[in-house]
Amino acid sequence: MTIFSLDSCEPKGQKNYSRTDILGTWYLNEWTLYHTLRFTDSTVFVDNHIDTIFTLKYSVDKDTLRTSPLYDNRQFASYIIKLTKDTLVLNGLINAKEKRTYVRIKEPGR
Repeated sequence: MTIFSLDSCEPKGQKNYSRTDILGTWYLNEWTLYHTLRFTDSTVFVDNHIDTIFTLKYSVDKDTLRTSPLYDNRQFASYIIKLTKDTLVLNGLINAKEKRTYVRIKEPGR
């Protein structure tokens, strides 16, 4: 039996995202932890509401975003609920457990 998502009409668990899908800058319209994410080829720059910016390594494994600090062995996994050219919806991020909806920011020159 195939289970379909109500959002996309594609089989649940069959999403296969890649790094190229997530590249760019994403903004959460809330002044809270991890409100801005900037994905490059191998790292993600994370901006907080407390004016702290830090960098994580990341990978995309089908429908999961995996992040880890540059100089640490801890690893975090966030389920990618939805990823389009304009929207990124994550089920949690690092130690924030709530669902987060980010929008892509158009960067100058792109």
